[in-house]
Amino acid sequence: TQAQAAQQAAQARTQAQAAQQAAQARTQAQALQQAAVARQRTQAQALQQAAEARQRAQAQALQQAAEARGSNEPPKTEPPKTEASTTVRAPLTPEEVRTGVRMAKDLPGGGRLKLLKDGTFVTCHSPCQAVVVRFQRELNLADPEAQAFQGRLNTIAEQERAAVAAGDTVAEEHALIAADTLDQDLEAFRLRRIHGMTGVDEATLRNLIRLGADDAALVETLLQRTGHDPARVQPLLEAASGDVNALARLSQAADMFPTRQMPAGGVVRDSRFAPYATEANMPHFLERHSIEHFDFQQVGDQNTFWPEGTTTADVQESLVEALDMMRRNQDQFPPNKLRIYQLRSGVVVNVIRNNGEIVQFYPRHGPGVQHFSKQELTAIGRLLGRLP
Repeated sequence: TQAQAAQQAAQARTQAQAAQQAAQARTQAQALQQAAVARQRTQAQALQQAAEARQRAQAQALQQAAEARGSNEPPKTEPPKTEASTTVRAPLTPEEVRTGVRMAKDLPGGGRLKLLKDGTFVTCHSPCQAVVVRFQRELNLADPEAQAFQGRLNTIAEQERAAVAAGDTVAEEHALIAADTLDQDLEAFRLRRIHGMTGVDEATLRNLIRLGADDAALVETLLQRTGHDPARVQPLLEAASGDVNALARLSQAADMFPTRQMPAGGVVRDSRFAPYATEANMPHFLERHSIEHFDFQQVGDQNTFWPEGTTTADVQESLVEALDMMRRNQDQFPPNKLRIYQLRSGVVVNVIRNNGEIVQFYPRHGPGVQHFSKQELTAIGRLLGRLP
């Protein structure tokens, strides 16, 4: 009897252990399944974000190209829009319905604006349009090879239009593949052309164009400006971090700064500074905050500049104006204490004195005031050859 009882207890323990192991296996399986689902969700989100980023970049490039074309063309008269014309929606295709599109609208000049079921707006463009925008400069060349590329593009675009009109998804996919191949061939042609003009190797050119948000024309211009020195161009592109607006701002700023620093003169004495001071450290004001007189050896973490074209006399008159406001306000203006005033121009300035000398006077913000980070100014200085 005791042996039977012991045997039954052992069997019970074995069954309990088996049940526990089965439960653990189920828990592990659930954890693995949850992890797999999470990975799939993360991958899907990453793919969606990447697709949206590409679509945004294509839309921005198309808009810029349209604006560039518009600046060289006479204004076109368009018929007035009616309420009906602004509310007409393009019919959804079976593919759009299947992928969860709520509504769609054809865009002027090509492309389609889609509202997805999750509330996201995306803009889709023809791959041929993307090729035109990306390689407009190359396609417009009189070079026989460039003209051959233009012929291929016209053929693919016609095939794509016919496929879309017929609802032939297979033919549309073939046109997409052909457009992608053309895109790669044009990129190789572009690299060869710029290499032939600058002598910069194609791998370096490819990297510079990538940093420049695919603006090969800008890269080519900057290389020509630096005597084809990529080491002087790259910091400016890196400072923009792929932002096309930052690229435009920094490239324009590089045109504003002279290749050589203008002399800043000496300390300025003016009786109108009384009773707060007898002189002002004008060389410091100009070497830190004037575009024409800026000393790139004095780049700070944050840098503000008077509006372009501001002269030494303008800065002096602005200082007198600020001190006049202090007098009217009966401001004691103690030494080494910051004062902030807004000038009639709308520019807000900082003023600091040390006993009988105005030691700091510079713009904080306002109309025409320019702001640059340390990285941005260092990059501009290197591009201009004013920094090693």
